[in-house]
Amino acid sequence: MAEVAQKRLNQLTNIIQPPVTVATFRTARPATASVDYTPLNPVNFLLRSAQIYTHKPAVIYNGQQCSYGQLAIRVKNFAIALVNEYKISPGEKVAILCPNTQPILEAHFAIPAARAVIVALNHRLNATEVEYIVKHSDAKMFIIDSEYQHLIPANLNIKLVVIHEGAKDDPYEAMLKLGEHGHWSDLELAGDERDVFGISYTSGSTGRPKGVRHAYRFPWAITAVGGTHVMLRKIDYGLIWHHLKNDAVTHYNGAPTLQTEIVNHPDAVRLDRPVTVMTGGSYPSSVLLRELESLNIWPRHIYGLTETFGPTSATYEPVHVEHLSDEERYAMLARQGFADLTADEIRVMDQGTGKDVPMDGKTMGEITMRGNIVMKDYYKDPDATSKATKYGVFWTGDLAVRHPDGAIELKDRQKDIVISGGENISSIEIESTILFMDDVLEVAVVAGPDEKWGEHPVAFVVPKRGRKVTSEQIFAYCKSHLAGFKLPKTVHIIDELPKTSTGKTQKYILREQIWEGKAKKIN
Repeated sequence: MAEVAQKRLNQLTNIIQPPVTVATFRTARPATASVDYTPLNPVNFLLRSAQIYTHKPAVIYNGQQCSYGQLAIRVKNFAIALVNEYKISPGEKVAILCPNTQPILEAHFAIPAARAVIVALNHRLNATEVEYIVKHSDAKMFIIDSEYQHLIPANLNIKLVVIHEGAKDDPYEAMLKLGEHGHWSDLELAGDERDVFGISYTSGSTGRPKGVRHAYRFPWAITAVGGTHVMLRKIDYGLIWHHLKNDAVTHYNGAPTLQTEIVNHPDAVRLDRPVTVMTGGSYPSSVLLRELESLNIWPRHIYGLTETFGPTSATYEPVHVEHLSDEERYAMLARQGFADLTADEIRVMDQGTGKDVPMDGKTMGEITMRGNIVMKDYYKDPDATSKATKYGVFWTGDLAVRHPDGAIELKDRQKDIVISGGENISSIEIESTILFMDDVLEVAVVAGPDEKWGEHPVAFVVPKRGRKVTSEQIFAYCKSHLAGFKLPKTVHIIDELPKTSTGKTQKYILREQIWEGKAKKIN
């Protein structure tokens, strides 16, 4: 027993053992800097964890581990190379496109450590979108994984590094070597936390993606608390289940579409410990929430946008649930809930008057927010910025109601509401109803043309693997659960839904299919 205790003590000592000198992970600080104020900067989160958890795994990737001390050194090398060898100046943009691998994590600390602006591109974009973003962002350097080098724009006249993961002569590792002779003390971090940290581009589901400029004041929870990042190059549901079962994973995140695949995977089994999942990006059905809990995976439904970096609102378990049925409880958990700790108040407002809608759970308005999590602006698009920030709040474009307890419940995107005979019909309400059917995997509802009523709901339904469902079954189920004017008049059974690079359903593609040849177009 004493031997086991000593072994455990040695393990803990190795994890929290400080480096030879804490100054190894200390940046330069101007002599004139105030003693009572340090600008918020996520790079400091990394350095703190490197000082305290020097030998603790910061990253688990591809069967290898990288400690916080090692990660901080690699980030320093990266930043020094950008400044000294690639001559990247403060405020200049560095674009990076690679999958969920260690270089993308390192870039999110190294580029701001060099006081440059990170422009992280989604690896599911096409060549046209990549070219547009690289040029629109005014990037001075482009770092890209070799798997996606076919997306490199022609005649690209900026600095280029192509990552060849695992190769002996990997240009990325060669770049890091260029910074080995520098020190963290050679780097001075941004002095204003309102400076631009990065530019994230919207999904562009209805047009050109907009460049959302973020400041340094945003949450970086995992690194800040010394957590371990378990990284997967690709979405591999078998590998996800391997990590959940074998690597003591406590938290993960992913859109509802990903959660649906996880709960329906052959390796799915109830875990021997609770795991928390943050899910958002689209509406999670109460059916999905129940299935996750049955596997000891406890969902936290969050809400936010590219324009509001980090989760803006989250659901909270009702305090008194004894009187609620399971269906009522899961319906409450599927709401967007209340403002998160990092956000200011979230409101539901009438865009015409700028006033809050009644908290009656019925009156629809648009979700608005303000605070440290809201973007600075849209890059090079003052008109869009002004339109999105009138009345001193950011307008999300999401329609919702507010319940008497203050909780917000998303009803639809403004452009996804079906207006039939003057009635506003929520596509989400119809979708969540159809998702209760055992054989249904995914569903999307859009507005279709109706000669009498103007529009009517049209449902696109994807069955679960190996299951069959008919349009007649969909009609019958909806008829027993929805008001007559909300019933979908047309149902299409399809193999898959069109998705954006971030996994959101591209409803505009579905709308184009059913409005083709009509005088009226929905965009």
